[in-house]
Amino acid sequence: MSYVEIRYQKDPSQYLQSNELDVVIDGQDPIQVKWSVPSRLDLRPGQHSLHMSFPYLLRACGKADAVVDVHQNERYSITYIPPISPLKPGRISVESF
Repeated sequence: MSYVEIRYQKDPSQYLQSNELDVVIDGQDPIQVKWSVPSRLDLRPGQHSLHMSFPYLLRACGKADAVVDVHQNERYSITYIPPISPLKPGRISVESF
């Protein structure tokens, strides 16, 4: 089985931003990932869409989207990097290992 490991890479100076990241995979219910605590999720091979954001002032901020092609028996490290300003988009980095 293939899996992804999702990380929320927040700089400590971004203390006003939430310590939880909302991750939506393929339009399913959101999964919460805590800052500095990787979350491992099993995924079937195929193409998967990711949407990530964090709550800030009662709305989703730092939105970022990515598409990941998951191959059989491969592992992926997916890192969300929040913006300096919560009103800007975040970034998603995907690496196979």
